[in-house]
Amino acid sequence: LMGSGSSSPAKRATKEKPAQRQGAQADSPVLDGGAGGATGNGGGTGVDESAADARAEQSEREAGSTGDYESDSDVEFDRVSVPTARPPRPEIVPTELVREDLHHPVVESSMPKGWADVHSPDPPPNQLTLEFIYGYRAHDSRANLHYTASGEVVYPVATLCVVYEPQTHSQRFYAGHTAEVGCLAVHPDGEYVASGQAEVGGQGEAAPIFVWSSVSLDTTTVLPVAHEGGVAAVAFARRVGGASNLGREGGQRANRILCSVGHDAGHTLIVWDWMRGVRLAQARAHTAPIFALAACADESGLLSIVTGGARSIKFWSLVGSTLRSKKGELGQHAPATKSDGFGALRASPTFTALAFLQDGTGRLVSATARGELMLWEGNRLVHYVKASTLPIFAIVAWAGGVATGGKDGRVSLWPAEWPSMLEGQLAPIRVYELREMVRGFADAAGRPLALAGSDTPCVRALACAGEKLLVGTRTSEVFELAFEQGLDYPTLGMLAQGHAPSRDGGGLGGLIVARPSEEQMVTAGSDKTLRVWSAARTCMVGMRLLAAEACALAAAPAHASRH
Repeated sequence: LMGSGSSSPAKRATKEKPAQRQGAQADSPVLDGGAGGATGNGGGTGVDESAADARAEQSEREAGSTGDYESDSDVEFDRVSVPTARPPRPEIVPTELVREDLHHPVVESSMPKGWADVHSPDPPPNQLTLEFIYGYRAHDSRANLHYTASGEVVYPVATLCVVYEPQTHSQRFYAGHTAEVGCLAVHPDGEYVASGQAEVGGQGEAAPIFVWSSVSLDTTTVLPVAHEGGVAAVAFARRVGGASNLGREGGQRANRILCSVGHDAGHTLIVWDWMRGVRLAQARAHTAPIFALAACADESGLLSIVTGGARSIKFWSLVGSTLRSKKGELGQHAPATKSDGFGALRASPTFTALAFLQDGTGRLVSATARGELMLWEGNRLVHYVKASTLPIFAIVAWAGGVATGGKDGRVSLWPAEWPSMLEGQLAPIRVYELREMVRGFADAAGRPLALAGSDTPCVRALACAGEKLLVGTRTSEVFELAFEQGLDYPTLGMLAQGHAPSRDGGGLGGLIVARPSEEQMVTAGSDKTLRVWSAARTCMVGMRLLAAEACALAAAPAHASRH
């Protein structure tokens, strides 16, 4: 199976629909043991937003400013943030006006000589077994690359979730989805995976969320279809400071919490008890697209949720069965006199990535489409650093600090200790130029074997485990940085690669079996590359850059003469 993970990005709802009833009551006892009923807001349940927030969102809708939002990718900006008018329906020609000769086929159907028209109710005697998939979906998704407890790597491709074993270069597949997988998260225990389905059928149908085991590949829970237009993001609740800080009851509460955000008009936020398949609460997150989601639980099991998107970052708490939100406080901490620095924070940026620090404090690090990193205590901004001139799309935190990556093609490592003052300086520990490192992947003639080495790669996902760091790029390539020799001598390995889609959504354009005896395939696609693959070695063995996008292939017969 060849592909970049998606032949075309799923269309997402950008036009607000009439309010609908989304379940007036939570389906389970209160998470923290308290009591309280849900309050309605915009057709959702468990919402408690201030009137000022509601008026602000209403003014945004009336001003039609959706198209002005910054976005975390050109694809999402074109297809999500900017509403597009539907093309006019073609004019139907009455049947009586069609020429009579067009009612009859020009070529009569015929049967080949010796054809035996045999019908049998039995299935075919041979069955196909999927062995390997080339590709990785990253052009319209982020935070979808993770390690499991066993050291395997999980990522989505088309309608499947791949569980890849780096040591043996082998794959296993979870095939429970009926549509393309749009997002993916791994439980803190490293076994269970939650994968959110993209829009089904392209007509705004609600999409389910599957929770499954990365060990057995069995489905644990199928959460009811709740998000119209597909699932935008999923996140398991992580325990602040590790399991040692949580009591038994608090740990059980955190372990069973899963949060999700949809592509519907209100970008609904839902809190689930995934072990029981029960919806605890839900609320409309924002009218603009949501790009990032994070959740954690403190020592007592109290849940904190953060959503980030186009000009919006909100901090949510679960009180009984009610979700209450607070906006991130930016303006009062930003001197208006500094137009090139903190003063720019008065115009809320687009938030593209979120991660809770692993230092036991519950502080949050956010990234923006303007290349900023922000440190939060609660909903209060406590530190700000201009980390890049281009958007940052990925953040991952571990005990030793934070790693970031984005459109500049760099992977930066940041310290665990951040300055206490807002204007304090903070420099990265290490910066790795991915493009320079990837140039080592070349054939005997020095031609590149990775698309990330021919252009500035865009980092879309990061994940860490021990002394290893996963890097997923928009060019449908997955790399692994290993630091066994220390931070100054990292080694880079290629784990997965495939054709990258163009901005119009195309991916693989054509495929032929060029040399059956050598088990080689040749492909070309909209990423302007021609590639040769070895089915025996399950890897790419050759690549050429093309001057234009390719949509078809043809090979001359082996006996054809050369001119």
